[in-house]
Amino acid sequence: MKISVTAVRWERILLHVEMRAEDADGRDPSWRENVTVSLAGEKGKALFSMLPDREAREADPCLLSAYINITNPGNCRCIPDGDYRLQIEAAGAAAEVTCACDPDAARRRFWYDMQTQCCCIQFLKAPFRIRVRTLRKRQNALKRLKKDLSHEAVNAYYRALRAGAKAGGKKAGRKTVLFLSEQSTAPGTNLTAVRDRMRERGLDRADCPGGGFEILESFRDRGAGRKSLPEVIRRIARADYIFVDDHVPLLDYLILDKSTVLVQLWHAGVGFKSSGYSRWGHPGCPAPFSCHRQYTYGIVSSRAVIPIFSEIWGINDEQVLATGLPRIDRFLDPQHRALAVQALEEQFPMIRQKRVITFAPTYRGRGKLDADYPYEKIDFGRLYEALGEDTVVLFRMHPWVKRPVPIPQAMADRMADAGTVRDINDLFYVTDLLITDYSSAICEYSLMDRPMLFYAFDEKEYASSRGFHREYEEYAPGRVCRTFDELLEAIDKGDYQQEKAKRYVEEQFDFRDTGSSDRVIDRILFHS
Repeated sequence: MKISVTAVRWERILLHVEMRAEDADGRDPSWRENVTVSLAGEKGKALFSMLPDREAREADPCLLSAYINITNPGNCRCIPDGDYRLQIEAAGAAAEVTCACDPDAARRRFWYDMQTQCCCIQFLKAPFRIRVRTLRKRQNALKRLKKDLSHEAVNAYYRALRAGAKAGGKKAGRKTVLFLSEQSTAPGTNLTAVRDRMRERGLDRADCPGGGFEILESFRDRGAGRKSLPEVIRRIARADYIFVDDHVPLLDYLILDKSTVLVQLWHAGVGFKSSGYSRWGHPGCPAPFSCHRQYTYGIVSSRAVIPIFSEIWGINDEQVLATGLPRIDRFLDPQHRALAVQALEEQFPMIRQKRVITFAPTYRGRGKLDADYPYEKIDFGRLYEALGEDTVVLFRMHPWVKRPVPIPQAMADRMADAGTVRDINDLFYVTDLLITDYSSAICEYSLMDRPMLFYAFDEKEYASSRGFHREYEEYAPGRVCRTFDELLEAIDKGDYQQEKAKRYVEEQFDFRDTGSSDRVIDRILFHS
């Protein structure tokens, strides 16, 4: 069979190659079912499978399209440097591959490691090949050596402690579970839910069948000093299971023992913005090896979002488990809801007997250090006048945004900064309308069956800097407003396009109950 490459295109870190079979039956597309497409090293050493494109090419049965994730072609590592050719087999026979396009425009450079290293991908036409090369900017050799030696010292210290812990553990027969965060001094909601549920089930007691589990905790923010590092490493070394709910910078270079099970209980649900390896090449993206590569498992809310998170974390689909999000257990608990509403009404008496709008956008900026929000995009005066006396607006900015909401004093009777409410989910109980943008806050709120509006004044800029997993307006579970005038109009007319939320909920949640923490515990600790 003769195959010609007709186009090369990118979808974030997914490299798509479109091809045409020159001698296929133009009426019968069944031949594509027996075709395998791979990237083979020029010296025959590296062979990575390419997957059939999710989009069917039914318009022309002679067309074939396949893609590969350059940050994880199946081995949870980036494609190594080298030249690769397309290896295509149809009905057990090798196909002849030629190039009928100019792929030069598809070349890409993916910068990482503080913009000091770059993965360069280019394409050669005759014959068609994919060339991968790593470029490095000149760095201070002494500074780099000092950093490498420091990391090696940390790993040597960990290995010694781990060897001792494993020897002692064999005698005791009791497993140790560590709940770890390097982003906050307080545990996140998913960590809290699993930890508390273990204790409720008595799994931390020595008289539990099998000896139970020793529970350890370590919560620091990323600015913590070096003095606390040895104790963190000691706890990591003792742990047989480690639960995290965000990126752990320490594990970017501390290599865990292979017997340690590392589980990511991601702190956010599915929004729109790309994260992790999905935004490779953008400032703040992970290096080829990072904490994400060490995950044994990651937890998500539904089977439908498994491909999104395997791409984010740079791991394989089978490592992502659709158990549901543990924090949903408390969110759906009527007792917790009643206590949360009572606490909010005491903190914000203005919300009693009023319609409540919660304005909860994500941050702008590269990360935690420069996170901000352009408050000039909110016309507080017009919003105040448009909503009237029966409506209160609570502003809940992303926790990384340190600049307070500049609410004019004259409007403080109907507007308030709710940044002190630690768990945004508690606000949703009293929220009648959520205004957000690209935030994953929509995940839990969608279960309330209440309207949402999306104030996306910078959609194009945000998409180019962060990238989206899906077409924004199509998947937003509510009306998208790109100007403040449109936002006020939508509120005034009640034009929320709320019907879009039903599809979102069906896709995002395999479970709508209070059993997610139990499913995580049973699947990870008891393999059931």
